[in-house]
Amino acid sequence: ERGIATTFADQLHQLRDGVERLDGTAPRVAARVALAGSSDVVVAVDVRRYDAWLLAAVAALREQEAQLVAVTDGPLSPLVPGAAAWFAVAAEGAGPFDSHVGTLALLHAIVAGVADRLRASAIDRLDRIEAGWRAAAALCD
Repeated sequence: ERGIATTFADQLHQLRDGVERLDGTAPRVAARVALAGSSDVVVAVDVRRYDAWLLAAVAALREQEAQLVAVTDGPLSPLVPGAAAWFAVAAEGAGPFDSHVGTLALLHAIVAGVADRLRASAIDRLDRIEAGWRAAAALCD
C-alpha cells in the first residue's frame, strides 16, 4: 500500500495544500499524530494482515478527533469503526500476493473528484507545477 498511498498523496498535494503522507519513524509518526485535530482528514489505506503501526496511529488520530476515511477490505476491518466513511476494495490476487489494482482505481477516482470540486484552484496549481517542470527542464517528451 505504501507506493499507492505515496501516489495518492502526491496527486492530492498537486491539487491542494495541506496534504502529507503519514509514514516514517515512530517519533515522526507520533509527532504528526500529536498535531492532528478535528479539522484534519485522514485517509487510511490497508487490507488484511494490517500494519500494527497504522492501526496504532489511526487509534491515536481518532482520539485527536481527526476525520477518518478508511480504504480497506471490508466492514470487519479494524479501520472501519469510527470512520466518517469507508470504502471496500478487493485485494485478492491471482498469485501469492495481494492485488492493489482496485485500491489504485478507487484512489484515482477520489483524486478525480477532488480535482472536479476544486476545479479553479486545481487548474491554477497544476498550471504552476507544469510551468515549474518546464522551467527546470525536468521532463522530456
